[in-house]
Amino acid sequence: MAPHCSTCCCQSTHISLDTPELPDAVEAHILSNEPPSTSELLMLREYRLSIDPSLTRLDTEIAALSAIQEQLQKELDDLRKERRVLEEHQQHISAVLSPLRRFPLEILQEIFLYTLAQAGEPDYTWFNVRDPTASLWRIRRVCRKWRMATQYPHLWAGLQLMRSIQGAHNSCVQVKGACPW
Repeated sequence: MAPHCSTCCCQSTHISLDTPELPDAVEAHILSNEPPSTSELLMLREYRLSIDPSLTRLDTEIAALSAIQEQLQKELDDLRKERRVLEEHQQHISAVLSPLRRFPLEILQEIFLYTLAQAGEPDYTWFNVRDPTASLWRIRRVCRKWRMATQYPHLWAGLQLMRSIQGAHNSCVQVKGACPW
């Protein structure tokens, strides 16, 4: 079994960065525009050549770790996709198990009567029959059982058809003053 990393607890060994410091001659010349001496030139050329094997080793290690990272990213993406599918299954099952599915039709009808009476509009005296977002039309679009519940005569008893002055495209239904709700 591979030893655990003391930094992040992974089962890997991290590369220790034992990069040597720049020689003093380099640092001194970086800050000025003076050329290095002959002895400094030899030392700096030798140092520059000694860096090449380290760069090659690091490139190899980076490539290896990049390949591992790509594989891990693919596995991570697959796990996330599988999790999304399972969450979706869980949501579907929860929807099927919803107690609302078992409500008796009579209770749904009473709820819908209350919903119409408490519609969010300040003046709910007009019901636009051509507006697909109007309460009764939205209720009917949920499912077959809710469509059946909207056939309750009391839902429609308080409505009377009116035709506006502008024509049939603005037909509305006016709620009578003596509504059952």
